[in-house]
Amino acid sequence: GLVIEIAAVGIDKKDINIETADSTLKVIYEKGDENLPTEFDYIHKGIARRAFNLGWKISPKCDITKISATMDKGLLSIFIPFTKEATPKPVIIK
Repeated sequence: GLVIEIAAVGIDKKDINIETADSTLKVIYEKGDENLPTEFDYIHKGIARRAFNLGWKISPKCDITKISATMDKGLLSIFIPFTKEATPKPVIIK
C-alpha cells in the first residue's frame, strides 16, 4: 500500500484531523504556536508547532475507505492499502 509519514513532534494526536473526500486525503492541525503565551522572550525555540493543512490526491488503485493511522513518538503514519484489483499478480511463464 501507500504510507505517508508526518513529523508532528509535540502535537497531541487528538488535535490532528484526518479527512477523506472523493479521492483526496487531508491532514489538518489548526492550533499552532499562536495559542502559546506571548509574554516570554525565547532565546531558542527548538520545536515549532505551526498550524498546517496538507492534502494529497490519492490514486484510484488505493482504497481510501480503509485508511489507518498511528502516532508514535511524534511521527504520524498513515497507511492506505491498495485495492484488490491493484495488488500485483504473478505472471506464469509458459
